[in-house]
Amino acid sequence: MSEKTINIEELVQDDHNLNKGTKEGQKLMEKSFKELGAGRSILVDKDGRIIAGNKSQKAAMAAGIKKVRVIETTGDELIAVKRTDLSLDSKEGREMAYADNLATQVNLAWDEIELEHVNTEVENFDTSDWGFDAKQLAGFE
Repeated sequence: MSEKTINIEELVQDDHNLNKGTKEGQKLMEKSFKELGAGRSILVDKDGRIIAGNKSQKAAMAAGIKKVRVIETTGDELIAVKRTDLSLDSKEGREMAYADNLATQVNLAWDEIELEHVNTEVENFDTSDWGFDAKQLAGFE
């Protein structure tokens, strides 16, 4: 497993991101990064394109975070981010847990156009294979 540090701007946003996000969610994420720092990882493909964490990259950049530590893996191990400067039972630790869950909930807004695009254009991909129809969850049908 290799590790390197790159500039956050080297990561490429997903041009078919299924989550449009919300203004409120983005504000919460930026507040969390500014006040509490980074606490979770994002997922990139072999070419540095963001699979999961497009909104996190934007919020981190808005908060002034400039570096990304890249840990290479093939998906057969879980990567844990360990914050050595805080404890879960501290005010900051509990705020981070709350902010992480709240921002995830508030910042989800399915993109109907992108859902249709990936369901049509990506071979053998169907959002309903995961037991939920994202279009129905988002109120598009």
